[in-house]
Amino acid sequence: MLLAIFLLCAADPFTTAAAAPTPYERADRRSFSLGFGAGQMAPALDVNWGDGNVFLSGGLLLPLVSNGEMGSFALGGGPHWSVTQKQWLKLGFFFHLSPGWSTSRGGSTGYPRYEPTPGQTDPVFAIGAGFSLILTLPGGFSLGVRLPIFGYALAPQTIAQTTLGIAYYYLFAYTGVPSLTLGYRF
Repeated sequence: MLLAIFLLCAADPFTTAAAAPTPYERADRRSFSLGFGAGQMAPALDVNWGDGNVFLSGGLLLPLVSNGEMGSFALGGGPHWSVTQKQWLKLGFFFHLSPGWSTSRGGSTGYPRYEPTPGQTDPVFAIGAGFSLILTLPGGFSLGVRLPIFGYALAPQTIAQTTLGIAYYYLFAYTGVPSLTLGYRF
């Protein structure tokens, strides 16, 4: 008991309370973001933890322009590092999975084991990696740029056609991953 009283009394009476955080320190503490992918009309959820980032988004543009015959979503994450001393600009890379669907119009694929019937919907899984840059301003406004760089799409149509798997990757990755995200970080 006497030790506790001594320690309380030994504190420097002239020290001030912890200073209020600067706007940039507050921006660094913001970890949850709701945004909207400008290019592919994708609502996006973004979560930071330490030096990592996870995102979830769903592209609306591809289903709209394809009349619902194609579409994709994205789930990804990876490490991010501060580019500036104030930690409001972060650069990183990410891995992602973009599940989607593709509806066949029929016709020959050139692959005898897979001849789709008209109206048949097949799953597509685009798996890949890319780079990202995330800016968080002190007021909470955030701007994110994510660029899928390389990967491959797994689908029944891509079994024997490597180039189609690569083309499907870029189609489904760029319509699912929020390439340019504008939002607010809480």
